[in-house]
Amino acid sequence: MNDAPSCVDHSAPSGSALERAQRRRRLAANARERRRMLGLNVAFDRLRSVIPNTDSDRKLSKSETLQMAQIYISTLSELLQQGAGGARSPGTDKAPAAGDPPRPERHFHTARSSGGGPGCPEEDVQGGREYL
Repeated sequence: MNDAPSCVDHSAPSGSALERAQRRRRLAANARERRRMLGLNVAFDRLRSVIPNTDSDRKLSKSETLQMAQIYISTLSELLQQGAGGARSPGTDKAPAAGDPPRPERHFHTARSSGGGPGCPEEDVQGGREYL
């Protein structure tokens, strides 16, 4: 009988045990990524639900959703600033004063709709168009 100590270190994982550990870590990382993406998609759906969308027969892409949110927030900020500056009260149909410049009408377009280019709002400015 050979009583010599073995040269194999049993504390180190074998090749198959190492592969199993790597596979477990990879599966866990994949599951975390799926949960992260699900949360992100839920957040985009919530954002889409509060943004006015004139092209409601299709879902806005993530990029279009962010662009429309930016435009919507900017427009709401302008409205708030107008209200803070002594503009007309809600519910009054008083015409603007003679010295007030005319406000251009703003139209929102998504990338797939005709008009202002991909996701760009367009403003009608005295017969011409100005893209923001």
